[in-house]
Amino acid sequence: MSSYDTNLDKNKANHIPLTPLSFLQRAKDVYPNYEAIVYEDRKYTWTEVYKRAVKFASALSKIGIGKGDTVSFLAFNTPEIFGTLFSSNDRWSIKHY
Repeated sequence: MSSYDTNLDKNKANHIPLTPLSFLQRAKDVYPNYEAIVYEDRKYTWTEVYKRAVKFASALSKIGIGKGDTVSFLAFNTPEIFGTLFSSNDRWSIKHY
């Protein structure tokens, strides 16, 4: 066993499991003004992506989408679809398939 394989047990100092939502939250908190998406002439920071995801999740909830519902998206690979990946997740009681 090499020295790189010893004393690497998971603990609070070296392991934080990331879900898509905890990743987005952490990216917003640690890198709020860094570019998350660059698409043609548009740029979005992690804070902007987070705000868009929350806004979209709220809109889904307002039209009655809730826990256990299936949400599907048919869209081009653009920044708009990127935010939906975070919006339709368990934190906002919506399943994404």
